[in-house]
Amino acid sequence: MVEGSFTQVNRRLEDERRAKFCGTAASPTPRTADRVRRPVSEPLKRLYREEHGCRQEDHRHHAKATISQFDLEAALMNAGITASRLQSDALPYPVLGLPPGVQLECLQGSDRIMAADDVFDGADKHWTVDLYLDDLSDDLRTLFVEEYEYQKEPDDGEFYCKIRGYQGHHGDGNPFFERIWLGRLAALSKNRRHLLDQLFRHKKYTDAFDALLAVPALFCGFRLTVVHQVICMRCEEPNLHYLQHILKVWSEICGGDSRAMRLIDRPTIERLQGKAPGSFSADHDELLSDLSSGRIFGNFSEQQREEIRARVCDVSRQHLIPSLFTFFEDRKFLRAAADCVRRL
Repeated sequence: MVEGSFTQVNRRLEDERRAKFCGTAASPTPRTADRVRRPVSEPLKRLYREEHGCRQEDHRHHAKATISQFDLEAALMNAGITASRLQSDALPYPVLGLPPGVQLECLQGSDRIMAADDVFDGADKHWTVDLYLDDLSDDLRTLFVEEYEYQKEPDDGEFYCKIRGYQGHHGDGNPFFERIWLGRLAALSKNRRHLLDQLFRHKKYTDAFDALLAVPALFCGFRLTVVHQVICMRCEEPNLHYLQHILKVWSEICGGDSRAMRLIDRPTIERLQGKAPGSFSADHDELLSDLSSGRIFGNFSEQQREEIRARVCDVSRQHLIPSLFTFFEDRKFLRAAADCVRRL
């Protein structure tokens, strides 16, 4: 039954993809669908500079973007091309000028677009885009956003967040996308797929990690390959207390605002973890520098960042700022102590 349902959804999405496909064109750089600010990929920028361009005709470099039927018809008229020419997939791709005030919404390939936007000038600002009508179903839109046709492989933390989200934890359950992400994990590593199942059999640990999904960026430090070692330590109480402590600290940093907790980005976690700006002047100076430059808490206004700065200092007067990275690092010391006690 599950397999049949998966096949039916997949067929429905493929039929919709074909029906909503408008064609491929060279277009001004679209805006990204991702509402959270992400840093531009430096490796991609170096690649484009070295190649003096980008092989945009390669389908793996295409962006996927949406456009309304009305705007599409206006753009075709402005460009003097027909809808059939747009769908012909013949090189060179036609240049599609957009009406004033109209901007495409990019669903896939935003990392390449942002890198190219930083590197190129003039006519090179155009990008090859596969266009779709904007009345996509939520499932097809999600599939486009999450496809990894030509992107880096997800890390353990992203796998956990996506799979648990599609299982209905801190997200809307969706069995179709759950199977897709489980399949990706299994294809990447049979062992890591097994370790995830092992974790799910330990409800207390699973519940503790699920609670941290309130701050998705924390999972930049999640290590699926080490979780089984944590479980085998048989030090459940201190481990669970540490995980609860992580959530408590980051909740206090965000003033208990659940929306703010979701806006925390990975660079913020990575810059603050293991530091105590409220106790050490060097950490405090670094905090001020990072805040003023926007390296951390980049999704917040200047006023919000100032309020957050005060809370960061308050929570770090007595202890270091914890994260999942510090959790797994500190387990090394606890494991050594636990091994000594067992030998007594």
